[in-house]
Amino acid sequence: MTASLLIVDGLPIEVTRKKIKHLNLTVQPPEGRVTVSAPHRMGDGEIAEFVDSRREWIERHRDRLRRTAPKALADDSIQRIWGQPHPVRVVPSTRAYASLDPRGRMVVRVPPASDAAVRRLAVDRWLRREVGRALPELERRWAPALGVEVTSWTIRRMSTRWGTANPEVGRITLNLELATEIPEYLEYVVVHEMVHLREPGHGVRFQRLMDRHLPDWRKLRAALNRTAPGGR
Repeated sequence: MTASLLIVDGLPIEVTRKKIKHLNLTVQPPEGRVTVSAPHRMGDGEIAEFVDSRREWIERHRDRLRRTAPKALADDSIQRIWGQPHPVRVVPSTRAYASLDPRGRMVVRVPPASDAAVRRLAVDRWLRREVGRALPELERRWAPALGVEVTSWTIRRMSTRWGTANPEVGRITLNLELATEIPEYLEYVVVHEMVHLREPGHGVRFQRLMDRHLPDWRKLRAALNRTAPGGR
């Protein structure tokens, strides 16, 4: 395996040549780094031509990553919770955690001199718990109606999806950022992924199930994806 840097029309591309048959291109979060895995035999010219043909797709994904990157958490910044803005207050503490105070402020407690990543981790833990608290009621409401069983839930930060489903094992993964959006969006994503436990694709059967159980799902999808990590 060999690695090199290729500049294509001003865009740096990290190229790794491997024992593979086809070329693979990815845009890596959080900053939109572009990487290519290519067969050993493929020359720079062929790689550059492929990258150039995918330039619009690359820029679209890089722009999405920039728009959806977590905002810096500092005094007087804003953290959205269930669609509502909450001012942030950073407080020195011996351990890192976040909470809402009686005035509705998001208080982020972190050790002195902690960097932005530690503050974000504290808030992410809080957002993860918020999504987790909302799930039992949604599962009780929708699992019987859709005739599915969710074997496990995973809640984590996701850069390009609001949720994913694994029908083979009944597992659903949700983006913790759903706790920053209105509750109706979380319900839509939960229903969407539960339907995927019955119908893995987005074809006619999937759409009919969504139409039957959540008639406004297309409007919710469009509105959510205007602020979203990725389209579903």
